Amino acid sequence: MEQNVLVSVLIPTYNVEKYIQSAMECVINQTYRNIEIIVVDDGSTDRTYSILEEIKSVEPRLKLFNNEKNLGIVKTLNFGLSICTGEYVVRMDGDDLCDSSKFERQLEFLLNNKGVALVGCDVICIDEDNNVLNYVKTSNNIICTKKILNYVSPVMHIWMCKKETYTILNGYRELGGSEDYDFLLRLDTLGFNFYNLPFYGYSVRLRSGNTQTTKGLSQRKTVSYVRKLYKERLKYKVDTFNISSKDAFVKSYLFTEKLHYISVRLTYKAMKYRGENKYFMFVLYLMCSLISPYQIQFYLENLAVKSYLKKYN
Repeated sequence: MEQNVLVSVLIPTYNVEKYIQSAMECVINQTYRNIEIIVVDDGSTDRTYSILEEIKSVEPRLKLFNNEKNLGIVKTLNFGLSICTGEYVVRMDGDDLCDSSKFERQLEFLLNNKGVALVGCDVICIDEDNNVLNYVKTSNNIICTKKILNYVSPVMHIWMCKKETYTILNGYRELGGSEDYDFLLRLDTLGFNFYNLPFYGYSVRLRSGNTQTTKGLSQRKTVSYVRKLYKERLKYKVDTFNISSKDAFVKSYLFTEKLHYISVRLTYKAMKYRGENKYFMFVLYLMCSLISPYQIQFYLENLAVKSYLKKYN
C-alpha cells in the first residue's frame, strides 16, 4: 500500500527496562514506515529512559518525553496524544510485542472501511519469558462486538483510530485501569463502530507489576462503574462521572482486596499451566481461584463472550 499517511505510535512506559528494547524493535521494523514514535516515560526508576535515549540516537522517528514524576497512565496518554501529529494513532505498550505487519494492516482496513472508527486485532498472551499463555480470539463482526461490549472491552487497547476520534472524546478519563473500556463505551454512545482484524497481530505480556496483576479488585469494580456510566448516557445522554463518586464506588475492605489478589495470582498460574498443557494443574488452580466472587463474575462474563464469539464470528 502507499505510505503517504502519517501514523503516530503512542507508547507509554514505566519501569520496563527488560522489555523496552524488544518492544521498540517491533515498532521500528514495521512494514509501514511513515510513522512517528511518541514515547512518554512516566518517571521510570530503572534504566527504561536511558535505553530509550540510546534508541533515539539512531532512530530519527522517535520523539521521547519524560514525566518528572509518576503521573499515571491517563495523564501520560493524554499528554502523548497532545504531541501526536499523525492523522491516525496506534497504541503500543513498552513491555509487549507485535507483528511487523500490524500497523499496515490496521491502517489499510480503516482507509477502506470509513464506517469503522477504530480497529484492533486478535492477541496472544505471553509471560515474562515470552512463553505463550493463551490465544485470545476477538470479535471480527460488528454485531458480535456490540453484544460483547456489555461484558468486556471488545477491542484491546492497542487499537488504531483517527486522531480526531480522541479529540471528539477529549481523550481518556481518570478511571484507574479501565480508561480503555470507558473510551469504547463512550464511542458506542455516540454511534461509532469498532472492529478487530482476524489475525494474531499483538502479544500482550502478563507479568507481576503490570495493570493486570496490580490493580486487582479496584479495576474489577471500576469496570462496573464505567458500565453504570454507560447506562446513564444511554438513558439521559450524559453521565455523572467524577473522581469522588468513582473512588467511593470502588472502595473495598482490605480483606476483600487481599482475597481477590490471591485469586488473580491463582488465575495467572492456571493460565501458565494451560500454556504448558498441564491440564490437571490448570483445573486445580482454576478451581482454587474461585475464592473471589469478583473473579467468578469475570469467568461468567468470559463465558458469555465466548458464546457470542461462537455464534457470530
